[in-house]
Order: sequence, then C-alpha cells, then structure tokens
Amino acid sequence: MRIESEILQHIRALPIFSGLDASALNVLVSRAQLREFSKGKTLFRQGESLPKFYLVVEGWVKIFKGSNTGDEAILQMRTNGDALMAPSVFLDIPALANAQLVQDTTLLVLPASLIRKQVQENGKLAQNVINSLANYSQDLIQKIEHSQLMTAIERVGWFLLKLGLEQSQGRAATIRLPYDKSTIASYLDMTPETFSRTLKQFKNKGFRIQSGLVTKPTANALCGFCDDTLSRHCWLESCTVKAGACSS
Repeated sequence: MRIESEILQHIRALPIFSGLDASALNVLVSRAQLREFSKGKTLFRQGESLPKFYLVVEGWVKIFKGSNTGDEAILQMRTNGDALMAPSVFLDIPALANAQLVQDTTLLVLPASLIRKQVQENGKLAQNVINSLANYSQDLIQKIEHSQLMTAIERVGWFLLKLGLEQSQGRAATIRLPYDKSTIASYLDMTPETFSRTLKQFKNKGFRIQSGLVTKPTANALCGFCDDTLSRHCWLESCTVKAGACSS
C-alpha cells in the first residue's frame, strides 16, 4: 500500500524510531496516521490529556505557556523529527503546555498507549526515548541560559546560526526565517521592537535582511555565536569552539 509505504518511510526517518527492527516498525505502521494541519491549529492545551503522540514530519509547532492576561512564554519551537510534549506522553500525565502550529504542518500521529507499551517491550526504542528526553531537557536548560545570560545580539546571532545549520549545515549564504518575527522575538525572550533593533545591528555588519531571508556577508559571519552544541553540526573543518566562540 502506498500510504503504508509512505508512513514507513517517515517513521524510519524519525530519530526516536532509529534502529528499530522490521517487526517493531510494522507495529507502528499499522497504527500510525499521517495528517496535515493548517497554520494556527491548536493541537492541545495545557492540562488536557494526551491520547495521541505527535511527531513533526514537516513544519513548525510552538510549545508555550499562557497566562490569564493573554501573555505567553514560548518554551520550545519544534520542527522536523521532533516529538511534541514527549514527557507528558511517556509519564501519562496531562499536557504541561500548549501546542500550536505556526505554519502548515505534517504530523505523524500514533496512539500514546501504543508508544508506552512499545517502550516497555523494546530496548532499542527505550534507549531512543531516553536520548530524546535528554535532548528535550538540554534544549530547555539552554533556553533558560540564553534568556538569563545572553545579550539580545548574542541570542539572535545564535538563533540565526542554528537555523543556518539546520537548513544547509551552514553552507548556504542565505538563511530563511521559518515563522513570523513576533514569534521569533517571543521565543528569544525579547519584545518585537528589541528584535527589530537587533536585526538592524546585523544589517550594519553587512547582513542583508529582506522578505524573511537573511544573507550573510561571509561564510563564517555567524561563527562568533557558536557553542558546543552547534559546533557538532558545523561543516567548516577548521572551525573550533573556544570560550564559547567559533574561530575559523
């Protein structure tokens, strides 16, 4: 079946299912759905039960907390290969935050109870889940660190470098902003006005910014914002991370 073949292809590409044998993959394929959702769709809200396990095939999803006054704090931006609210799913507890699509997105959807059962029965999947939760925790710790210790220009520079590495391993001169500037500002814990002023500082350094595209003046123009995590994905063989900066 074409649909089952397509689902199998996507499951194999997801890090959390890496290395599973054919039998385990077949169990997942038999219960999986590939679904497309429109931008603005709320998948679940904080406090709701999570009978489904969502994984991003293509697109972007905002994980956030909201207040009674309408303010929100973005905890994570999840994209291709990422699981949504994995801790709540594996602990079988209500969602710890809200999830909303910031662009049209394709998701792989599985019953949460099936995933929990497979984790108990499959050692390789259990190891993958541990790695996934470790990365999830690392992302949150890193975000807190950036918010508390980094300046606005350092946060924006790191964000642009991360996008460039994700989109082309940093090889392309142009970086595409995947969602609107107000969402980026919120994710980076700054006001839209501060974000706009910070982008102007990059323009003054020779960056071209237009229609959601950021073009670097040189290949290593963002290397000064590198860290241990991002350096692992850098394509510049001469690039080394020293004291939080990447020199090439």
